[in-house]
Amino acid sequence: MNKNIKKILLALLLSLHLFVFVACGAATGNQTNTPQDASSYPLTITDDLQNQVVIDKAPQRIVSSSPSITEILFALGLDEQIIGVSNSCDYPEAAKSKPQLFDFAGPNVENILAAKPDIILSDVAYGIPQDTMTLLKNSDIKIVLMTYNSVEDILSNIALLGQITDKNQEATLLVDKLTREIEDISAKAKKQTPKSVFINVGDLYTTADNTYMDDMLNKLGAKNIAADLGQGWLQIPLETLLEKNPDVYIDMSVQNNGDIPADPLLSNLSAIQNKHYHTYAFSANETSLLSRPGPRVAEALALLYNNIYE
Repeated sequence: MNKNIKKILLALLLSLHLFVFVACGAATGNQTNTPQDASSYPLTITDDLQNQVVIDKAPQRIVSSSPSITEILFALGLDEQIIGVSNSCDYPEAAKSKPQLFDFAGPNVENILAAKPDIILSDVAYGIPQDTMTLLKNSDIKIVLMTYNSVEDILSNIALLGQITDKNQEATLLVDKLTREIEDISAKAKKQTPKSVFINVGDLYTTADNTYMDDMLNKLGAKNIAADLGQGWLQIPLETLLEKNPDVYIDMSVQNNGDIPADPLLSNLSAIQNKHYHTYAFSANETSLLSRPGPRVAEALALLYNNIYE
């Protein structure tokens, strides 16, 4: 696997909650599903690793380890409260100016402790070592871990983050807006003839059952050719791809947008022969949209709709 593909795959694996965590549900609070006008503290929630977290007051110093969570926080108007992010948090533009306290190797514990956050919001897939978790918690830093295996998980976690940060009204408005947009796109897709799809995130690794991308395909009435091959993220043999012969081929591992897939055997796919393929570079905005389960989910769904049906 070349270095670019490794980079693509690692980033997507981290941000899309792969392998051992695919069975985890979305984090849930101890309140009702509909956010209240104001949060009631102390607030007790159970995160996706079944850790109970007691939040005494609305956090004013927040660290986010993942691009998806960072985007949600900005969308809720929490710019000033964000005091640290990961080195992959590059949207919106303001995220780039935040101190980088996480990278692919994990948390920078020394810098995190120096920043004195009230809370760390992290994707389960990023993984915080248990000894580091203990150290941070002993320093009175709250940690909440989340997963996103479906579109509904995104909406649920937006509501949860609104609850944690006392941004309930903002979260409710955002969830309602996204719900309407998602329903509109899904209704539009129902009028189309269903098509089979393969999404390559690098070296024929793809989205299978119980993943965020698979759920997006389901909402568009499309058939994910890898959905019956297993759960989570997996690498499929080239022979299997050729045998399943999808109608649409989407690749996020190319060097430049629009590149023809490099493997000459892929030219045997109907999608390639019929020019029904879409390729995006790792740094492309389209890759960011598709790989980050956050507040741009409706945009991502619209992009997939265009890729599949137009």
